[in-house]
Amino acid sequence: MNIKVLMVSVVVFLFFAACGGTEESESASAAADASADVSTQKAALAELTQVAMGEPFRVDAAALPAALGAPWLEGNVVFKFESVSSGMSIKDEVLPKVSSTTKGRTGDFYAAQGTYIAVTYTITAETKGLPGQVALRPSIHVDGAFQLADDQDNLYDVYNPKILKFGATASHRGFSFPVSAAIALQEGKDDPRKYVDSGQTITSVMAFDVPKDIGEVRLRSEFLGIELPLGTLASMLP
Repeated sequence: MNIKVLMVSVVVFLFFAACGGTEESESASAAADASADVSTQKAALAELTQVAMGEPFRVDAAALPAALGAPWLEGNVVFKFESVSSGMSIKDEVLPKVSSTTKGRTGDFYAAQGTYIAVTYTITAETKGLPGQVALRPSIHVDGAFQLADDQDNLYDVYNPKILKFGATASHRGFSFPVSAAIALQEGKDDPRKYVDSGQTITSVMAFDVPKDIGEVRLRSEFLGIELPLGTLASMLP
């Protein structure tokens, strides 16, 4: 009897040991998969083509993101990044030009949570289609194509924040405010929300809100497979 009990105990022990081994194996496999994903992402970042400030380059317009339900662009777009700056604020006089929800407010209400980085660019539309139809709109096709990456590979989208209503808590978001348009207009650039017909060239801005202690940053686009080193916040100051 004792021998039978011992044999049963050994079988039970081996069963649970095998189960535990399976769980550990699955856990190790999941960790390996996660590590592989990170490695793949870093490899993809490393493969982005480097572009330079002030040098024009042509891209396939179809690679740019489109608005929901809108057709993809056809033809080409010529990009040229002109400059980068940081630490700017929204001026009071530009508020009525960009939003009807700014009455009674000042530019301080729209201050960055960290600090603004503004990248100035020029684009020439070589797209197909009649004027006003299937036209390039920078606030969609450009803003949606680019992100800012820091030296830890954190990504920041073009900033179009949900502004808090007066007296509201952080969980009750209100109006949307076009920061890029505000900075573009107060610097004498073109409004990125307006359409750019084929043959037209405009100069505008894409703005990002980033932490004040951010390290070196770069502009990147997975849509276009390109990357532009921008340096540090200190190097962007006037």
